[in-house]
Amino acid sequence: MAKQKEKLDYTYATDPTEFDLRFYRRYDENFLYNKALALAMVLENEERFKAQAAEYQDIDLSRINDKFFESLRAEIHFTEMHQFEGFFALLIAVFQDHPHWIYLTDYTTWEMKEAIKLFIAGRTNIKTLTNSKVTTEREFVTEAVYATYQPHEEMQKDMWDANLDNIAWLIRRMAERYIAGSEYNAYKHGLRVMTGQSYFGLRLENPPGNPVGPLRILASSDDSLSYLELKEQVIELPENNQKKRVKRPYETTKHFNPQESIVYLSIMNRLLSTIKRTRLTLLNDGEALEGLANYSNLDEDQLIALGAQSHFTSSFSV
Repeated sequence: MAKQKEKLDYTYATDPTEFDLRFYRRYDENFLYNKALALAMVLENEERFKAQAAEYQDIDLSRINDKFFESLRAEIHFTEMHQFEGFFALLIAVFQDHPHWIYLTDYTTWEMKEAIKLFIAGRTNIKTLTNSKVTTEREFVTEAVYATYQPHEEMQKDMWDANLDNIAWLIRRMAERYIAGSEYNAYKHGLRVMTGQSYFGLRLENPPGNPVGPLRILASSDDSLSYLELKEQVIELPENNQKKRVKRPYETTKHFNPQESIVYLSIMNRLLSTIKRTRLTLLNDGEALEGLANYSNLDEDQLIALGAQSHFTSSFSV
């Protein structure tokens, strides 16, 4: 279990509002999205990139191979996870008792994961997540995304409510992807993750150990990640029939779809822009609020179908 750090009081000389102004005036909501877009453009034009790389004498062209492009596709996938943690932290910063910049600097990954799990768990946890500042998902989105901004009178209330509900659905879906992403630790702590093609299939054996008949492919992907997970188990020692807790390594293989990650990165980018602009306006430092994120016509089924193409995970004891 992660060790929780000692909670200390903050002390600072700058006015809290000035702290937030200094942060949001310079916050770059495009920082990670720019990287993902650059990678996507390289992947969209692989042959052109190879031709451009050939113009540089210091580049060994033998490195620009299938493995090279595999790693770029994986990088887009991990950029989504990186972005979501910061995105969710920015969402709930508004519910803290201290300047947002300080909260965003001081939270731990463990604390953020627990907060994300509270949101996933359902509406009854919104009050706990927000330190009793709001109690419903619509109030959460109104505060966290729109900084209490209210739509113009000509926008129908049912359309605005649909927008709030759909954004809550998007946040939960991206949160579930983040929490399920056990590969992220293998990536950010030592790059203990391998990329490549993979498939999972079944074949009859007769007798056992002697495969016969055609292989039935159940799932396959050009993009997959393999990494180790250490799972705690209780085993019984044969010599004394006593039980012992141990860690057993499992090799996990997980398919992913970089195009799906680009979609969610684009959604987060649009929401981050809205968050930045509405909060600056609330601090009396923003421009007219036009062109804000509006997902009242979100096609949830389309996003679900996009994810269904790649969501496969298998894990085997090593």
